[in-house]
Order: sequence, then C-alpha cells, then structure tokens
Amino acid sequence: EAKKIPNPEYVDDDAVYKFADFGFIGFDLWQVKGGTIFDNVIITDDKAEADSFAKKWKAISEVEKKSKAEEDAKKAAEAPKPEAGEDEDDDDEDEDDNKDSEEM
Repeated sequence: EAKKIPNPEYVDDDAVYKFADFGFIGFDLWQVKGGTIFDNVIITDDKAEADSFAKKWKAISEVEKKSKAEEDAKKAAEAPKPEAGEDEDDDDEDEDDNKDSEEM
C-alpha cells in the first residue's frame, strides 16, 4: 500500500466526474482487425437506462447474428465446389520449387 501523508487541503468530492453537459466525446481506438465497427454507444450514470439499453442491444444483436449465420450459409451453398480430383491448392508447384532449390 502506498504511503499516506496528510493533506489538509483535500476535500472528497463524489460528483467530481459529473457534468451537466458534454460538448463532445472522443474515442482513441487501436484496431487489430480491420473492418471493426463500433456502434450503440451509451454514456449514462443511470443504471436503469443502461439496463434498458442493454436489453434492446441484446435483442438486436441476436437478430443480427441470426441474419449473419443465414447469409453465411447461403454464400457457402452458392460457392463453387471443386470437382472430384481437383485440389483447391496446387501443391505440385510447391514440390517442384523445393526440388529445384535442393538441387542448387
């Protein structure tokens, strides 16, 4: 624990973080994966409002997940499938390259 020293000018203020009006808010984000979308941001000090927002967000999120799964399944069904005996990845070229480098 940190050493405590007397500070006679200290006044505890429980409302130091409260503001009547926010002129703006900014986010400093570092994306590891491109295409990330941030939406449905709420800033509040009212627990009931936050809980209500969370319920709405979860309902919307479930619908979006279901729609995404359906869309992915549709794309997978429409994707051309390789014919029998045809490889998606042509490994023969890689083997030839390795033989050439071994001979050198």
